[in-house]
Amino acid sequence: MRTRVSHKPGPSTSTPSSTGTPVGKEVQGPVPADNAAAQAATPVAAPGALSVATPDPGAVAAAKAFREALQAAWEAFSQHLRTLPPGTGRRGAKPSTRRLAATPLIVGLLREFPDLAPRSDPDVIDAEIADANAMQLVVLDLQAKSKLVADTVRLDRVDAWYLASAGYSAGLHLAKTDRAVMVKVAPIRDALKRGPRLDTAPLTTASATTVAAKAQTRAARAQLRVQAASQSHARAVQANAARHPVVGTPVPASVSQGPAVTTPADAASNQGPAVNPQGPAPGR
Repeated sequence: MRTRVSHKPGPSTSTPSSTGTPVGKEVQGPVPADNAAAQAATPVAAPGALSVATPDPGAVAAAKAFREALQAAWEAFSQHLRTLPPGTGRRGAKPSTRRLAATPLIVGLLREFPDLAPRSDPDVIDAEIADANAMQLVVLDLQAKSKLVADTVRLDRVDAWYLASAGYSAGLHLAKTDRAVMVKVAPIRDALKRGPRLDTAPLTTASATTVAAKAQTRAARAQLRVQAASQSHARAVQANAARHPVVGTPVPASVSQGPAVTTPADAASNQGPAVNPQGPAPGR
């Protein structure tokens, strides 16, 4: 078990002033240039820092052994677990507190009057309640132990950053005069920036390309729909014209119209003056 020593928030000494003196509430005199980097590398607890602990060399091995043992125990324990059927709502899967309190009372009723509901065996109900209570204890134990493990994960990461930040502060100080350190510090600075990162440029370009391709596809589909609508309208106009021809449309000469009809006027003009078959009219 590791012992954690809490550190109270104190003045920061990681940022030297223009005179070479660390910025803080107390000034102890000028700081030599050789010691500036050493002071910048000193871990300083930020406001609200939790604690710092020495590394635990057996933590990794213990976690691995525990996970292997837990896996073996879980395989045996999972045989007694059940899974909610698909489509089960919250109401059906979680009885209310009132129902849980009334169930033992119903068991007493069934024991006193066994013929009341023959299919509801009070012994089976008691067994289900006992199983649920035992599993509930396991849930509470797992929740408490899971919180302890999660707190350990959080504190270990806080400790790692607490110590790493001292190295970053020293690197920032030396990067002002050492180009090699500046090259190494640059990606760290980029990683700590808030907002867009430099390494997201390829992803941004790929996303823009995808958006442009999708827009082009949508435009092509819209053009095809317009063309299809135009063709459908033209076919509809032609079909309507074929069903309703316009009156007075000249008929082509090649179309046969049947035998010609001869009118009396045409016959008289072809046969000369008309003769009355009954003879001349009286008085002539």
